[in-house]
Amino acid sequence: MRALATAVLLACGVLGASWVDATAGEPSRVARGVFVDYDRDSGNVTVRERGVQRTYVLRDDDEARTRVIIEGNEVGPERLEAGSPIVISWRPDPVDASRRQALELEVPKIPKSFREELR
Repeated sequence: MRALATAVLLACGVLGASWVDATAGEPSRVARGVFVDYDRDSGNVTVRERGVQRTYVLRDDDEARTRVIIEGNEVGPERLEAGSPIVISWRPDPVDASRRQALELEVPKIPKSFREELR
């Protein structure tokens, strides 16, 4: 039934091909942390999760692109600010399981006065 619903939504243009790619194979996982850095040359972002820095690979190819959402608006990764709380939907790279592919990065709507408490 889910496959039929997905096919109908794709045909109507409600879902893009990146959504299907993101849900194919292994299910996505969610991580929460604080944004540290974006390396434009390598296409990686660094996030501090529970005191450990982790690197996520941003996808930007014909099949899929990592979505970056700041306070409800889709933007480019260069708009991410160090120290911002961030939620990452990711999955292991199908070729190298030690690498993490970011499917979506989201900075939730949190008043700036509370952001200091989250650091």
